[in-house]
Amino acid sequence: MAAAAFAAVLTSALSAFALKVQQEPGHEQLSLIQAQDPGQEQLSLIQAQKVPLEDPKPADITAWSDGPKVVGPKDLHHVQINSSRGSHTIGVEAFHWSVDFEMSGALLSGKGWGENLTRQLCSDYQAYGDVGNILDVGASIGAITIPLADCLTGKGKVLAVEGMPPTVDHLVMGILGNKMKNVEVYNFAVGASDDPGSVTMSLNPVDKGGSAVKGDKPFTELIGFQAMHDFFKANVAVKDFEVMLTTGDNMLLNNPAMKAIMMAKIDIGGHEGHFLKGSQILFTQFPPCSVTIELTPEWLERAGTPVQDILDQFTNWGYVDVPTVEHLNVTQNRREMFSASVSDPPVTSMIQKDMQKCRERVKSCASGGECPRIELPRAVPVTDPASEPGDATTEEAPVMLNSARADETTQSVSVVVDESSAALKMGEKPPSSKRKKARSI
Repeated sequence: MAAAAFAAVLTSALSAFALKVQQEPGHEQLSLIQAQDPGQEQLSLIQAQKVPLEDPKPADITAWSDGPKVVGPKDLHHVQINSSRGSHTIGVEAFHWSVDFEMSGALLSGKGWGENLTRQLCSDYQAYGDVGNILDVGASIGAITIPLADCLTGKGKVLAVEGMPPTVDHLVMGILGNKMKNVEVYNFAVGASDDPGSVTMSLNPVDKGGSAVKGDKPFTELIGFQAMHDFFKANVAVKDFEVMLTTGDNMLLNNPAMKAIMMAKIDIGGHEGHFLKGSQILFTQFPPCSVTIELTPEWLERAGTPVQDILDQFTNWGYVDVPTVEHLNVTQNRREMFSASVSDPPVTSMIQKDMQKCRERVKSCASGGECPRIELPRAVPVTDPASEPGDATTEEAPVMLNSARADETTQSVSVVVDESSAALKMGEKPPSSKRKKARSI
């Protein structure tokens, strides 16, 4: 009960992307329109969700056994790519190049996409001991998720997060086509604990991997046909989707596999800061040993998460090789100078300062050995507004940011979380007040 009560408050929501797409003779557009009708009840439920989903569960991908749910079967374009760990090939279901010129266009042309990054991540996973899981936040169509799952076969699983419904169709159909059993798909947006329970995501009409939560990128706020034409240089329209949200911490509270994340890849179009704000327990107590993340200052600022705060947070979490704002700005400016498609995402990588300790913890948790229990921040006791001032407790509730003892868990005594909690605010240090010893639940 304590974990559930806390999760209801800590819940967070990131965003899922959406856009009306220019497509191959009408298949995807038709299927999107058809999907609206039977889904009206579900849409109402999503819109009624006020706080991030408390108990997120991986999708039952067998529900896609009869085909995609949102796009049409003819919108799936099969591509074979090389395995990162063997001589065989694996399949990815791309969009048509005309509606996804970067990722799908590169794959369909034979140039490949993300291959250098995927090979590096697979090689690093082997070097780290071939143990643990990989978290892929912003899995898109699976161009990185699927080859990494192939790399981890028999060793670990990939936890893939993708909220955009048309893109989820491509991702899941690719997983099913490869008969993969070691991928768990979270078809939610992810964000901060104080985000609403759903977000509007805008599907980029010409670059599906460039989709974003509404407001995080300029294209998501375009109004009118002419504005669309001027921005995209094509007659296209943006399609919005309302997507249910959860947080990284809620995923952790409901899935033991989140305790054993060896590597994380995070690329969600400017909403990375929101995801990190909603993953304070994860990164404080069970930090991925390495993090590969896209940090675009402009998009992060638009999302209300200043990039310097994010970089400071990674340093506080014990990561090294944290870039500077100046470096990220140079990288962003350089990328904007090139209009041609690139074969790898613009990401930066960091590792834990004490990699040996991190690897040992992941190995132990992954193998069923000794694994730290989750420590929850204590909540402020609820008092009756009508009671006398003297009736309320004056004790300040401490927040456990670091694992004081592996066999203890802080008990949440109320569903009202202390607003001064440093665990819930990025870039701030824990309060200097006296702390109590954690209690087990």
